[in-house]
Amino acid sequence: MAGTPQYEDQIIRNVFAISLREQDADGTANPPVICLQGLAQELQAEGRPLLFGKDTIDRAIMARLLDPPEQYPQWPLHYLTGCYGRATAEIRQISSLRDKDAANRLQLDLQYCKELIASNAGLLLTMADSLFPQPDQAVSQGPLQLLEGLTSSDSSLPAGFLEDLVNRIEPDDLPDLVVRLMTGINQKLLKTSPLGEWSGLLQAILRLSSIKPIARALTQSPAWLGAIPGLSLRPDEGRQVLLTLLGPAFALAVLPDPQWTNATRPEPSVGQQCFSDVQNRRQSDVTASQHSLRLTMSSIVDSLHNISMDFLRNQDTREAMVKWIGICLEWNSKERSKMKMDYAHAAPDSFFINLDAVLLKMCEPFLEPLSGKAWGKVDAGYVTNNTRISFQEETKLNMEAEEEKTYLQQRRASQEGASSSASSSSGAAGSRPGSDGAAGNGPNYHFICECFFLTAKGLHLGLSKAITESADVARELPHYIRGQQEIEAAIQGSSGMELHMLRAQATKVKAHVELLHERKLCFDTVLQEPSLLRNAIAFYRLLATWLMRMAFPPLTQGQMPFVPLPDPIPVQFRCLPEYFVDDLCELMLYVGQHSPKSLEGLQVEDIMTFMVVFMGSPACLKNPFVRSRISEVCLTALMQTLNCMLSCRHCSGGCVSHSADVRQMLRWFWTAFKNRLDRQLFLLDNPLLDDPCHPARQYPATMLGDPLPANLTTLLCVRLTPQRYVSS
Repeated sequence: MAGTPQYEDQIIRNVFAISLREQDADGTANPPVICLQGLAQELQAEGRPLLFGKDTIDRAIMARLLDPPEQYPQWPLHYLTGCYGRATAEIRQISSLRDKDAANRLQLDLQYCKELIASNAGLLLTMADSLFPQPDQAVSQGPLQLLEGLTSSDSSLPAGFLEDLVNRIEPDDLPDLVVRLMTGINQKLLKTSPLGEWSGLLQAILRLSSIKPIARALTQSPAWLGAIPGLSLRPDEGRQVLLTLLGPAFALAVLPDPQWTNATRPEPSVGQQCFSDVQNRRQSDVTASQHSLRLTMSSIVDSLHNISMDFLRNQDTREAMVKWIGICLEWNSKERSKMKMDYAHAAPDSFFINLDAVLLKMCEPFLEPLSGKAWGKVDAGYVTNNTRISFQEETKLNMEAEEEKTYLQQRRASQEGASSSASSSSGAAGSRPGSDGAAGNGPNYHFICECFFLTAKGLHLGLSKAITESADVARELPHYIRGQQEIEAAIQGSSGMELHMLRAQATKVKAHVELLHERKLCFDTVLQEPSLLRNAIAFYRLLATWLMRMAFPPLTQGQMPFVPLPDPIPVQFRCLPEYFVDDLCELMLYVGQHSPKSLEGLQVEDIMTFMVVFMGSPACLKNPFVRSRISEVCLTALMQTLNCMLSCRHCSGGCVSHSADVRQMLRWFWTAFKNRLDRQLFLLDNPLLDDPCHPARQYPATMLGDPLPANLTTLLCVRLTPQRYVSS
């Protein structure tokens, strides 16, 4: 009957798989039920009944752990986690009892059992070699005994166990335990590819990061930033980010890493499993593999974003998380900015693609320019004053190094004067702390501002660099294919030693061609992932709008910009990094050439307005190469528009290319062209223009809407293939 001592005894026996009578022991049960003969003799000597109760639970647990049975199928820690789970199940069952008073009393007793279980589990982990007898293997593994329960869905840790465990471990002992646990997870992650069992590992990290004491202990450990005894960290060694506690999770790779060897390559290999022998595979199979990998990538990014947000939402760990992101960027800033980087000294491409995807998801709440959430919070002074990441070595939009140095000295002097004045008037000494009081002696910037500039730099070192690497692979592949064909042709007329050498060379070249095919398809899979491209375009739309507001302040009052922008250009704008614009062009060109469908449904008018206005305002951009990249983006967009209009001649006008906004953009383009740009840039001297039979001569300018000049229409049409003009 519920509420009786016998009923409570039965519940405790079920929870701990123990008994006080020999006849109740059962070695075949799961788990085996053990008779505590010593405790039974003590209770009999005290004249007490052989029943378990709240006053004997502690003695029962100690008796069970101090005298473990031989050949028991569970280690002591696993036994305790099982007891915790059974206690939780009993609490749920007891809640349905009709006698609510008895149910409440039993639930309190079981809650006490759970507390004792967590306390003894903490003792097992912190005093494993001196308190309770354990197998040698269990002692050597220590906290890694929890790894299977964290990563496996079949034998997962009971809900609430970790929370109770960390609350009963001394704060000084907790960092070593959780760091060792994270290290065990990371060792598995480094050997796991997106085709392997990565989900449980990331869920384990997510579970750890969601518990505030564990998250705090992780970030307070030197291992958070990769500090390893006996190893000195170097700020120019970007590959060191893989030694940090979050490094392996962000390095889950679809893209191959040139530094992998047969021993260190994660398995199963993405390239070999999905894209091997691609020349003999059906295109539908390749497309299906890419689609499957992109779904996996999306799940990985979601998990990484949730982990990051756990650290950012916790006030005790936010600064450490932002600092980790900044260090990942700063350590790789030098190597990944090179035209030809050395992967031995840089974080792999997959690490930065994952980091970029997470940063873009962090920016989602304020990406819409019309919402105004970013305005007033994104401060251009972050480029020159922040202590998190450095922009000092970057080429600026329109400021020479000496001018920048003078400007920074003047700005620093004025800030020091203002700080001294404020200190004397308020009686407070010293300057303001860095972000969240821990980033240094710079101004305290809003998180939106930090996120904005960290994302901009992350995309520069990650997505833009990966696009460049992808282009290099695409250029290299045809060269090796031609070499392979030449060698195969030479083999036909060879014999003897020459034939043997040619065959060996052909085998080597064929293997390299296969590798290049795999790399190219991996790059295409990652870089053409729709959500990544759409989020990146949305971010650059915000960046373009912000640059317009910086270069033309009246825009904030509703005044429309004109070409060219009036002088003087604000100095804070001119000292911004040039790659803000260059990376925008790189992305738009890549999307236009390889994934134009990613633009469907996106508002890119702000980006095109920015392109046209800045192309016609050389005072904003001193580098003619960047202006030529802008013109290339504009021409690519306009040619695609014209192609669409030609293919939609008989449509009802619902196509986006027929919108008034696009026609207005074409007129703006002509204005910029007429005012400032070198006409040779647009091939006005192209001999095709002199051909009266060229289809461009027959293309009606009025289709775009007057007053667009006809010679601009002709110019654009010359860039199109004549086949596009053939009537269907």
